[in-house]
Order: sequence, then structure tokens, then C-alpha cells
Amino acid sequence: MVKVDINGTERYYDGYLTKNWELIREAVRLKWDGLFYVGGYEGDGKTEWTIQQALYFDPTFCLERCVFTPKQFIEAVHKATAGQAIVYDESQDVLESTAKDKTAREVKSLLTRIRKKQLYIFMVAPDFWRINKYMFIHRARAFIRVYSNGLERGF
Repeated sequence: MVKVDINGTERYYDGYLTKNWELIREAVRLKWDGLFYVGGYEGDGKTEWTIQQALYFDPTFCLERCVFTPKQFIEAVHKATAGQAIVYDESQDVLESTAKDKTAREVKSLLTRIRKKQLYIFMVAPDFWRINKYMFIHRARAFIRVYSNGLERGF
């Protein structure tokens, strides 16, 4: 475990994970993607775990940048500055490979051009198998599966 001070609060992160996070931090600084997909069953702790990771990358992360609709996501991306994190919770509808509406296309287009902004984008959805393969395979820096261990969440 690694102790990290975030805004005066001590938080503990897995050492293996933080080594990888530091590599991603450097990649984003060099204008590579900082796009993550977080999946798992409903209720297993995806959102809470993701918010903790967003805070690791961006100590200024706040609930204003935790969004639930395509329109909120687009607005958050346009307002965000380099180094900030955005969590798009319940993003599965817009990421489905069959999503053809205008807003879904706009989100996908934005995700293909996102690296210039140097953001950390976390897409949270329970089902990865319906996600557009290009977004999942070629744009994502990491795929994280959050699961429960018995009745404990967030592993």
C-alpha cells in the first residue's frame, strides 16, 4: 500500500496500481490518452472506486465533473482544463456499438479527439461487451473490472 496525501487527507492506494497510474500520468502529460473503462456488476462499487482513482489523478476532482448524461459529459469536457478528471457514470448507452443518435456520435467523436486536452476520463458501465470496439480497444488506456468479494464491494 502507498500512502497518498490528497488535499490534506491521507488515502491509501495499492502499490502495483499506483506504479501503473504514474506511467499513465506521464503518458497524459505527453498528450497520450487518459481514457479508462471501469466495469462490473451493478452495486459492486464501480462508482466509489472510480471517484477514488479520479482523486488520485486530480486532487481538484469534484462532483461537478461526475456526469450521467451525454450532454453533461460534453459540457464537462469542454470546460475541463489539462490534468482534470471526469467520471462519466452509467455511460453504457452512449458507448454501445449500435448507438446511432446524434449525441452518442458527438460523444464518440469527442473521445477520439480528447488527448489534446490532457484529461483523465473514466467511463463507468456494467457491460463492456456492447461497447464500440474501436473505443474499447484503440482508445482506452486501461480496462478495470471492479467486483465484490462476498458482501464486500470495491475490489
